[in-house]
Amino acid sequence: MSRVGRRVLQAVLLGIGLTVAGYVAWQWIRVLQFYLGPSEASLSETGFDWDAAQNGQLPNTYPFAPSYPFWSDGARKDRYIHIPPGTRIDTTEPDRWNFPEGTRIWKVFERDGVLVETRMLYKHGPEPWAWDMAVYQPDGETGASRKLALAKENVSGTAHDIPAPSDCVTCHSSGEQRRPLGVTAIQLPWSNQDSLSIQDLTGMDLLTNSPDRPFDIPGDDLTRAALGYLHSNCGSCHYEGSTFVTDKVPLFMNLTAGTLADVQATEVYRTAIGHEPHLPGLGTEVYINPGAPDDSFAWRRMSIRDDGGWQMPPLATEVVDREGVALIEQWILGLEDPD
Repeated sequence: MSRVGRRVLQAVLLGIGLTVAGYVAWQWIRVLQFYLGPSEASLSETGFDWDAAQNGQLPNTYPFAPSYPFWSDGARKDRYIHIPPGTRIDTTEPDRWNFPEGTRIWKVFERDGVLVETRMLYKHGPEPWAWDMAVYQPDGETGASRKLALAKENVSGTAHDIPAPSDCVTCHSSGEQRRPLGVTAIQLPWSNQDSLSIQDLTGMDLLTNSPDRPFDIPGDDLTRAALGYLHSNCGSCHYEGSTFVTDKVPLFMNLTAGTLADVQATEVYRTAIGHEPHLPGLGTEVYINPGAPDDSFAWRRMSIRDDGGWQMPPLATEVVDREGVALIEQWILGLEDPD
């Protein structure tokens, strides 16, 4: 090999080495960012106790359930939010509530009757995006839950995988887009006897701008269910401002307060139905093809789980949501061609 050729090869190898080293360093920085964040090292230090929460014994802490939950391989999830006394949620922007500093949101996971993890969002600053995220795993011997830095697979003898805290940003976003997903104007029910609702928040004077009507999803029952499902399971990544949405992937699946006038105004109808993906695959050429689920790229991807990069959602699930797939299939079969 000539001297020039050796120098070119050395430069290429150096570039590859620096790229790999940079990627590894970036991954560890993400891990340390969450492990060294303001969240406490043990779950008990956060002020949360599951038994007390279930019995309504945690002050200023309320159970809630999103109207359209994210699929987690059939795991049971109990959710609680603590709103510091004397504070209110700034709801000036209906699509981006700003929670008071000190707010905590806990989500407890049970798989096959076993408590496997608790995730927490902690509002540590005044900015809408000032959320720290932590994951706690219970100790089988002491019962205490300790903060994790890395992912764990098949915990406590179940098929449940605990994601790394740094994976939380995939759905909850990073930087100024970081946000909770289940406590929103669209996800919280207008009224509910068993868990927190918008009417409850209004009655307790916990909202700065109380809405005078529900943020209802348009359409018939099937359409509302389908759009709500896509909002929860796809819209956390496919929304305005997300790094997953680009000029080449202009796909929006979330619902916003300003796009609920009719079904045609929703992001799914505007960007997915009848639109071609930039990188089609699986024998399809349309994100959602009216009347043809098998020819719909989005439906095909949510119907599979593999290691080839096709499955959707891309993480936090190893089992296809058969009910969700059937719901979207039925909805697509009833769609009319927009042309």
